[in-house]
Amino acid sequence: MKTKTYQQAIECLNSLQSNAATIAASQSASASASRRSQTLHDMELYLSKMGYKPSDLNRLNVLHITGTKGKGSTTAFVSSLLQSLNGDARIGLYTSPHLVAVRERIRINGQPLTEERFTQYFFDVWNSLDSELITKEGDKLPPKPAYFRFMTLMAFHTFLKEDVDATVLEVGIGGTLDCTNIVPGPTVAAVSSLGLDHTALLGNSIREIAQNKGGIYKQGATAISVPQPQDGLEVLRTCAESVQAPFSVVDTSTNFNDVQLGLKGHHQILNARLAVQVVKAFVSSTRNDKYAHWKQTLENHDWKVLPEIFKHGLANARWPGRCQTVHDPRRASTTWYLDGSHTTDSLVACMNWFGEVLNKSSTPSTSSKPHRYLIFNCTKGRSATELLSVIVDSLKSVTNSHADSIFDTVIFCTNVTYTSGQFASDLTSVNVDVKALQELNVQHELKSVWHNLLPHMRDDRVKVLPSIEAAVKCIDEDAGSSQEKEVLVCGSLHLVGGVIEVAQLADVAL
Repeated sequence: MKTKTYQQAIECLNSLQSNAATIAASQSASASASRRSQTLHDMELYLSKMGYKPSDLNRLNVLHITGTKGKGSTTAFVSSLLQSLNGDARIGLYTSPHLVAVRERIRINGQPLTEERFTQYFFDVWNSLDSELITKEGDKLPPKPAYFRFMTLMAFHTFLKEDVDATVLEVGIGGTLDCTNIVPGPTVAAVSSLGLDHTALLGNSIREIAQNKGGIYKQGATAISVPQPQDGLEVLRTCAESVQAPFSVVDTSTNFNDVQLGLKGHHQILNARLAVQVVKAFVSSTRNDKYAHWKQTLENHDWKVLPEIFKHGLANARWPGRCQTVHDPRRASTTWYLDGSHTTDSLVACMNWFGEVLNKSSTPSTSSKPHRYLIFNCTKGRSATELLSVIVDSLKSVTNSHADSIFDTVIFCTNVTYTSGQFASDLTSVNVDVKALQELNVQHELKSVWHNLLPHMRDDRVKVLPSIEAAVKCIDEDAGSSQEKEVLVCGSLHLVGGVIEVAQLADVAL
C-alpha cells in the first residue's frame, strides 16, 4: 500500500468541514437541537469503531478547561506548569483553533505533532471509521464525523498511543454538549471567565452560559472557577454540588507582583491564577506517580507566595497569536504585534496591552516615529461598529491619543491567504459566504464604520484588500524600506495565522 502523506491527511480533514449554508441550516432547523443533544452518544459510537470505550479516556488523566474568555491561555499555563513540575512527564495538550498548521491542535510537551506522526494517527482514525453508524434512535451517522469531532477523536487516539501522563483538554464550544465532554472521569474541571460575547446573539444569559459550562463538572473531580458575576458563580456551584464535585473559587491572595508571565497582558494574571489552582488540584488527586511526590510539598507550602518552580512554569508558557510581539527576521525594520482577539472583551484586553506597549516605546519628538499599521478583519455577523468602537475608545483611554494619530495606515482585508484567492492548505475554510467574500462586503462595512468613528482620517490611509498576502505586500512596499514599521494584527485568529504564514514568521512566532 502506498504511504499516505501529510497533504493527503489535510485534504481528507478539510473534506469534513461544513460550509456556511449547512451551518446556517443546522442552526435554524427545529430538529437540530435534538440532534445536537446526541453529541456525546455519537462520540461513543465513533469511539467504539476505533476500539475504545469512554472509560479508556480516564487513563489520560484529563484536566478539562472551559470558559468564555481565557480558556486557551489557561491551558497553555497548565501545560507549562506540568512540564515544569516534572520534566520527564509527557503532557498532552488539545486546543483549537490552530494558527498556521492543524498539527498545533495536538501537542506533546508543548510541541505540535510532526507531520509524520500527525499523518500516522490521522489515518489510524480515518481508516477505522469506514462505515455509517446507527444511533439508538435509529438515525444514521456518516462514517466520518465533522471536523472538530474528528480532531477530538484523533487527539484521544494520539494521547493514548503516546501514553501521556496528563492531558490538558480545552473545550471547543460550551461545555455540556461539547464533544470533549465524553471523558467520564477527569482529574479536575475548571471554568475561566464567563461572558456574553459568543452567545449574546442567541439571547443567552450569564446563568444559562454558566449552566452550560458547568456541565463539564464530574463526580469526584475537583471543580474550579475564577471569580464570576454572582449569578454565574451560584449556578456553577450548584452544578458542582449536583454531581458531588468539590467546588472552589480561585484564591486571588497569592502575591503575583514578582511573577513574570510568558503570556503578556494584565488579563493573563487571572488565567495564571486559575492554572496554578488547577495544577494544585491535579497534584492533590493525581493517579500518576510522576506527580504524586509533589502532593505533600504543595499542601505544606505557604501560598501567599508562589513556589519558584511554579514561577518558572508560568514564565515559560507560550500561546502564539495572543498579545505576542514578533520581531521579523526577514524584515529588519518591521515588528508585528499579533492578537487573535475577536470579541469586545478580548479586544479591550488587546488594546490595553498594545496601548501599554506604545506608552513604553514612545520616542522623543526629535526621533523618527515608526509607521504604524492596523490590519483587522472580523467574521460576518459580528458588529463592525461595536468592535471598532472598542479599538478606538480603548486606545484613547490607555494612550490619550486618537487611533487616527496612532495608525498611519489601516487595512481591512479578508482571511483569504493568497492573492490568487486560495487558502493555505491548513488554513482552508469552506465556512464562508463566497459572494460576500468576493464583494468584500464585510471589509467595506468596516471601512465605512472606521470613517464614521474617525472622520478626519484621510480615505487613502484606509484600505480594503482582498487577501492577507495583499495586506503584507502593501506593508512591504509602503513607507520606504528604511523606515521602522509596527503592525498590529487583530480581530481574528484566522487572520493572525494567515499573516504568520504569508510573512513567513512561523519559525519565530510558533
